[in-house]
Amino acid sequence: MNRMAHSVEESFERVEEARAQAEEANRMKSDFLARMSHELRTPLNGILGFAELLRMDAANDETYEYADTVYQSGKHLLSLVNDVLDLAKIESGNMVLDHCRFPLPPALRDVIGLNQALAAEKSLPLTLHIDSNLPEQWEGDPIRVQQVFNHLLNNAVKFTRHGEVQVHVNCDEHELHIRDWE
Repeated sequence: MNRMAHSVEESFERVEEARAQAEEANRMKSDFLARMSHELRTPLNGILGFAELLRMDAANDETYEYADTVYQSGKHLLSLVNDVLDLAKIESGNMVLDHCRFPLPPALRDVIGLNQALAAEKSLPLTLHIDSNLPEQWEGDPIRVQQVFNHLLNNAVKFTRHGEVQVHVNCDEHELHIRDWE
């Protein structure tokens, strides 16, 4: 009986040690992701700033298009880095949602712009139809709304082989409805 009790006690100790090691590894991974995401965001913001300057000072349409492609691609990459940072925040319990009023139609148009290059590469027309009942101001977390919209739109473009991607946005009461099809 004593040997069995001792064996069970050792098993519990090994399980506890393994759990502690797994928690420590998870914490280290989250810390690494948060630090790395932060380190990537700094140079990306510099690239976006210079691309914006190039767009503003473009000598011709072709130069503007090149600068705009760099800018839009940088914004997309920054969005991906922010997603990684958000994942680390969620895992560590530090995610905080913003709650404010923001202009919704321009936020949606910005996301359309982010996905225009990908749609153009596939020769897919990409259009946004905003219903007249959509309020100019929306209440919520503007970054998260754009993030969700970007993921939906990016997937629609990525998985559409031919035709077009049309996005229709409307709302009723406090719900935003987004649908797309090819």
